[in-house]
Amino acid sequence: MSELLVGRQPIFNRSMEVYAYELLYRSDQNNQAVFNDGDQATMQVILNSLVEIGLENIVGDSWAFINLTRNFLLGKYPIPLPANRVVLEVLEDVKSDCELVKAVGDLRNAGFMIALDDVSDLNRINPFCDFSPIIKLDLMQIDPFVLPEIAAGVKARGLRLLVHNPEHVGQ
Repeated sequence: MSELLVGRQPIFNRSMEVYAYELLYRSDQNNQAVFNDGDQATMQVILNSLVEIGLENIVGDSWAFINLTRNFLLGKYPIPLPANRVVLEVLEDVKSDCELVKAVGDLRNAGFMIALDDVSDLNRINPFCDFSPIIKLDLMQIDPFVLPEIAAGVKARGLRLLVHNPEHVGQ
């Protein structure tokens, strides 16, 4: 029997309390995410989290953030996750077009919370403003001179801002 592995990265609020956990694909115990097929990795995270281990056992009462590939977002594969417990993440490398914006809107209308992952440009936010109330920034990937502009743009749109790697501010 193979081991069931799911990476669990805490997401903290301003008070440094756990707000949610991002669930990540892991292929071995060395905390690695080595895969050739993003759809298969996404399905493995969903199956391990929901069926094998149980969402409650992984995140407790917190939200679970799960990265989705374009195929999952477009509905080519089912998303057998509870909409009231899961935030679906639109990854930065997923091509944004009319088809994707409509699909994300459909997921939002189905009750799912949506987050845009690793935003580095306000133009990426605009098509999704009505559907994606959470914007995630990776402070290791953002030019520190652009950060105030992006943060102000997110706030002006009434969206929630989450950051990865806050320890890198000012470095």
